[in-house]
Amino acid sequence: MSLRLPKDELEAHIYLYLKDSRYTSAAQALEEANPKAVTHSRKIGTSALTAASKELVAAADSDSSDDEPVRKPVAKKPSPKQAPKKAPIAD
Repeated sequence: MSLRLPKDELEAHIYLYLKDSRYTSAAQALEEANPKAVTHSRKIGTSALTAASKELVAAADSDSSDDEPVRKPVAKKPSPKQAPKKAPIAD
């Protein structure tokens, strides 16, 4: 599924993602390059990129919890030792 967004709105999502991910220098550079991105980001509130990345992390965590723990193979019981056969008695 693909979405078509206006350039300013797309950059607003990118700006919010950079800010949420603590890439402050990149967020400042984007703010200086396109001040409209900051104004649009205030209208958005939460970046779709941030929400998508959190969903991926949550999905990865939930998949691993569904797996059963790996069990070690159970050691086989040793077979009982048979008494040695007695030699036949010669008459």
